[in-house]
Amino acid sequence: MVRGRAFGALRRCLFASSSVSPAAKAAAYEGVVLAILLYGSESWCLTEVLLQQLRALHGRCLRSMCRVTRAHTWRLRITSDELMCRLGLDAADFYVARRQLGWLGHELLAPSPPAIPLSDSHLCTSCEHNWRYGW
Repeated sequence: MVRGRAFGALRRCLFASSSVSPAAKAAAYEGVVLAILLYGSESWCLTEVLLQQLRALHGRCLRSMCRVTRAHTWRLRITSDELMCRLGLDAADFYVARRQLGWLGHELLAPSPPAIPLSDSHLCTSCEHNWRYGW
């Protein structure tokens, strides 16, 4: 994933640093990395393969922020859920669903078409008129 570069750019100075608190890492991850990673996800048609890629990237980021390697996770049986609890973060599915449901709520609250009766001479029959965006 190309958008995973946002995390890579901050990995050494912020996410892998032992001098930065887990709460600060989580706030930066949610505010910067997830905002870039999930930009436009409101309209994505996510397949299981794409969702699995998001979960894998999220897991790699969690391990990096907690300074845990894959070997540690296998040997010590550390789960992603434990790392999420340690950082106070949620699963990748939650962030995607929250953005998509937020967009759906926005669309449901959008104004309805004007209820002004128009004569036949005012109707646009040659094209689909999009009342919401004015074109």
